[in-house]
Parts: sequence; structure tokens; C-alpha cells
Amino acid sequence: MTLMIHIMLSASTCSRCINGLCINSQCACNVGWSGSACDQPIDECSRAGIICK
Repeated sequence: MTLMIHIMLSASTCSRCINGLCINSQCACNVGWSGSACDQPIDECSRAGIICK
């Protein structure tokens, strides 16, 4: 089961969900993705409190 995060409210971009699903006319991005079309990777290393090696 894929967890979904970052629900986008624009129905016009829902048809362009790249790394997510269209649910009830909203684009719900897969974990690790964001943006109106779920096309922008989330950089976990740039988030506060995350230390990457």
C-alpha cells in the first residue's frame, strides 16, 4: 500500500498527476513527491532536523 501525502486542491492539475493519484478531483502525491502535478521530489536532507550523510 502506498501512503499518500500533499493533497493538492486544484482539480485542473489533477489530470496531470505524475507521481500520485487523482482522488475526488484532487491530486494526492506519493510519499517523497510534491507540487501541483506531483512532479517535484522532496529533498529530505533540506528539511529541519534531518541529517544526511
